[in-house]
Amino acid sequence: MKVSIDFDGTLTRYAVKEFVKRLVSKKYEIHILTSRYKESVSEPNINNDLYEIVTEIGIRRDHIQFTNQEPKFKFLDENCIFHLDDDWIEIKKINKETKVKAISVFGNGNWQNDCLNLIDKFKQCETFYYVDKNGKSITKKKRVFDTLDDAIIECKKLNMQSHRINKVVSYKCRKCFKYHIGRNGKGIKK
Repeated sequence: MKVSIDFDGTLTRYAVKEFVKRLVSKKYEIHILTSRYKESVSEPNINNDLYEIVTEIGIRRDHIQFTNQEPKFKFLDENCIFHLDDDWIEIKKINKETKVKAISVFGNGNWQNDCLNLIDKFKQCETFYYVDKNGKSITKKKRVFDTLDDAIIECKKLNMQSHRINKVVSYKCRKCFKYHIGRNGKGIKK
């Protein structure tokens, strides 16, 4: 899962840095979206502080986006769960112009809970179940397995059922990073 973080005034805060370290340890893909200018010939070391913190936390350098003072919403990856920032103007523009929820760290004592709630909401993997009488698609939660082996064992049990027509297989979810099972469109050979 992707998360976007501002640098100056955001990732430079101790609490944010520690929070992002926890996200990195849980294998979240962290992207830095900063209004800073990229290095220039006249100032080749201007971003050394940014690179130092990014390296300390374990964020990849190719996940840093410099906007050169352009509005961040123009550069924001729409696949991010949220963007964490301290600039109210940027936050308002992101919330207005994108599907990504921008969260403020400035004057918001609940920013960590806001971020975690969005992560939890995003983690709820669901699948299509049926269409109700009003034409609304109804979903159900997918079964979640912690290991690939557990998912494979369940697939083998299900595939042995005499009434089963379609084969089920296990797969790693790109959303929750756990394992689910699902039909692959192939029939079961009897």
